[in-house]
Amino acid sequence: MEVNVQWNNPFSCTDVIDSWEVKSNLSKKGKILFKLFPTAIFWNVWTERNERIFEEKACSWIQVMEKIKLMAATWVEGKEEFRGISVEQIVVNWKEMFFDPP
Repeated sequence: MEVNVQWNNPFSCTDVIDSWEVKSNLSKKGKILFKLFPTAIFWNVWTERNERIFEEKACSWIQVMEKIKLMAATWVEGKEEFRGISVEQIVVNWKEMFFDPP
């Protein structure tokens, strides 16, 4: 499965968000989730950094990724496109959320 994301070197967080393009091969749900990635990534990397520095706690990169997924799933929980789908279902079926079934 390929997402095909192109990247340029941004100078700020705002540049990242402004340049974040949603790919047309994603499902409607996938496009909604994809738009949330920069903010969810920034927030979770920042809080992970703070926990490592100030609380001497550290998560693995896989745990950080799970936190990012959980945050994005929580944010879309009330949207019409996700009605009837729980946060747990979004996280467990993460890849399937991005693409329409064949």
